[in-house]
Amino acid sequence: MSDAHHSPVQLFVSRRGHYLGFLRVLCRDAQMAEELFQELAVAVMEASARYDPGRNFDAWVRGIARNLFRESLRKSGREIPAGDPELVEAIGAAYESVATRESAADATAGERLRQCMDRLPDHHREYIRDRYERQLSSKQIAEMYRKTVSAVDTLMSRIRAALLDCMKRGREALV
Repeated sequence: MSDAHHSPVQLFVSRRGHYLGFLRVLCRDAQMAEELFQELAVAVMEASARYDPGRNFDAWVRGIARNLFRESLRKSGREIPAGDPELVEAIGAAYESVATRESAADATAGERLRQCMDRLPDHHREYIRDRYERQLSSKQIAEMYRKTVSAVDTLMSRIRAALLDCMKRGREALV
């Protein structure tokens, strides 16, 4: 699912390790990074209504993080040492480069998953859509198809195994 299907808060929570790592590299002080991460979480929640889904979410959050870092230094009376403004930008650029590669890998995996889904029998695709797109529980799916919950769980397990096998074969073909 693309970022457009998730709220900014959901995206932030799902990628919290990425942002905390960014702050740790930026601050070079674990305690400061932890404190700024808390401020970042609040800032993202407060700004989430103004987030434009057409923008790169990770770049938006890292921009907020950089501003919080600079503001923290200013409030504490510390300045960014000479050369460090460029370092801050270089760190941002490095993270952007990694994010771009990850995004390309995600797009490739997403396309491979679509191809694997297309290979499934129609009724298996319907089970997957019911579970993951419509977010129905096994009990709801069982009632809908007049099956037992155990039968639905077993079928879902087999379908996921088939998709995983297909994805692995696709990855091996790319190597």
